[in-house]
Amino acid sequence: MPTIVVFKCLEAMYDTSLNTAVEASLQNYMIYYASLVNQVWDTKTNQRLHVTSTEFCSNLKTIFFQYMIVSVVRSYLSACQFQPFASNIDTHEYSISFQPGSLANNYCMALLTFYTLCVAFNLTGFVTGNLMGYTVKDVLYNPLVSTRSPRDFWRAQWNPVIGGALKRAAFLPVRQYCSARVAIVATFFTSGLLHDYSWACIFYQHHHKYNDKGECVDCFLPLVWKQSAFFVYCGMVVMVQPLFSEIALVEWCCKHVPLPIVSTLVILTVLPCGHWYFGDWIAGGFFHDFALGLVCIVRMD
Repeated sequence: MPTIVVFKCLEAMYDTSLNTAVEASLQNYMIYYASLVNQVWDTKTNQRLHVTSTEFCSNLKTIFFQYMIVSVVRSYLSACQFQPFASNIDTHEYSISFQPGSLANNYCMALLTFYTLCVAFNLTGFVTGNLMGYTVKDVLYNPLVSTRSPRDFWRAQWNPVIGGALKRAAFLPVRQYCSARVAIVATFFTSGLLHDYSWACIFYQHHHKYNDKGECVDCFLPLVWKQSAFFVYCGMVVMVQPLFSEIALVEWCCKHVPLPIVSTLVILTVLPCGHWYFGDWIAGGFFHDFALGLVCIVRMD
């Protein structure tokens, strides 16, 4: 991905790599900055760790399990037009909704998006890492049931590969000149720009789709800056987290309420505008195209 290359270049320019093995040799340096996945390095030998047979089989089973889940969830949501609960919110528009049906729909879509990314990223790591004989870091953990706070969600649970790249390429360089809060906003805004660029590539319309008048009737064009707005909103949630974490009720919930419930409450902070992220994938037919590689369950009339 070109965006990963840009982040790696910024990381090299500002010398923000946190892995000492990268600087051990020119070969390690080239492998690290040319890889799209996070390699696991042995701190003693400064070499990449080799994957074990147990780890290899475990990763393969995990991918298969996630593949079946995303197949079932996508089939069900597709049959419901991706809105299993009653809601009058257009998933493609700029809107913030606290309607129970809208929040439930967005949670279902967050589940589908999570497992879609799991299959895509984990399969990439398996092919480019495990099949080559090396261990790679997990791309996604389990943020839907193991998140303790918004900061924990973005820093440690959701896509630590991109999160780590943003930390080294955006947060740490900006932090050298500005406060931590400014660096957080800059990091989330950079993430938004990354996703806006990715959306532009996903929904790119070729010139042959346009008529002589320059019109494209069947083309889908995502709203400009919507991803940047979504991630800036998420950054603001992370910034105000310390204000709420000091409330006695919040502290009690974090200590005594089961973690899956706490995780759901954390995710609720972004669900009112969650469709800003995956609404384009619905309207633009991404999930429909992605289904070509899945097991599809359809209703027989």
